Amino acid sequence: MDAIEILEAESRINVLRKHVLRFPSGNTMDVYSTPVTLAERRIAAENASSDEQLDINIQLMILKAKDSSGEPLFNQGHIARLRRTVTAELVAELVNAMYATPPLEDLDDLSPAAAGKSSSRSSGATTI
Repeated sequence: MDAIEILEAESRINVLRKHVLRFPSGNTMDVYSTPVTLAERRIAAENASSDEQLDINIQLMILKAKDSSGEPLFNQGHIARLRRTVTAELVAELVNAMYATPPLEDLDDLSPAAAGKSSSRSSGATTI
């Protein structure tokens, strides 16, 4: 294998990961996402209203954050509300969780080759 083939294999872009965000109040929120690719990061940057990292992070949330059914948690209509009512810290925590890489044995591979295998979704807990 050459270098690009190794990177492609190790990136495992078809892996769905469960992120459990734990808040100081005791509430939790489950967010599912696949790894953020360089192309998706670029799309988020292009869709952002500025080159400010917070705007890019909001776009990544819209693009990548899903519920347990695979439905988006956020959409473009939520941008103004997210900016007004959600702290930058919470946005950053969610996006950082999506960038995090769990141990390979804890991942749920959604690739066509693994579609017949049964495994449980992993939980990458993030305490805020």
